[in-house]
Amino acid sequence: MILPGRELMPVIRAALDRGQRVRMTVTGSSMLPFLHDSDVVELEPAPAPRLGDMVLVQAATPGAAECYVLHRIVRMDGGAAFFIRGDAQPHC
Repeated sequence: MILPGRELMPVIRAALDRGQRVRMTVTGSSMLPFLHDSDVVELEPAPAPRLGDMVLVQAATPGAAECYVLHRIVRMDGGAAFFIRGDAQPHC
């Protein structure tokens, strides 16, 4: 079953807030060669994300539908900001 992000993310967030792990199937190729389309990942709560961690974030795309990406933290700005990038992408 494929659910839109607006329906799925509140369920995922609630489970993570309870300290549970969540499995989900990824789509796309932005994390090649580490993740492939249809791979299953397991998310877990991350109170203090570190450089190199993969994080699930809501992409800020003005005027677009809700979009979530699972990308790697490639730079941190003193804990105030995280810069993420897909492994197969040249830019953050």
